[in-house]
Amino acid sequence: MDQDLWIINKKAYDFKNFSHPGGDGIIANCKDMDCTDIFLSHHSFAEKNTMNRIKKYYIGSVGDISNDTPFFQKLKSINDAFPYFIWGVVALVLSYYIFM
Repeated sequence: MDQDLWIINKKAYDFKNFSHPGGDGIIANCKDMDCTDIFLSHHSFAEKNTMNRIKKYYIGSVGDISNDTPFFQKLKSINDAFPYFIWGVVALVLSYYIFM
């Protein structure tokens, strides 16, 4: 399954073929992540026109999407790497205090 996913309020959308009125960079920067906060900062759910426009890109709720999609594989790899990131930060902080 080849999808690019954007999550808004726990609903997944595939905006791969969507042309954003504010520019395609906005869409590209939010690909494969939960962009609810970014979306809500620019669009109100009271804007019926916006919600009607994105309705056709709706794929399903986050719980309905298969775990073998590239989005979930990427999310899993980020989650798997997170403990190493934390240890790296701890090592940097300790090094700073030891060698300064």
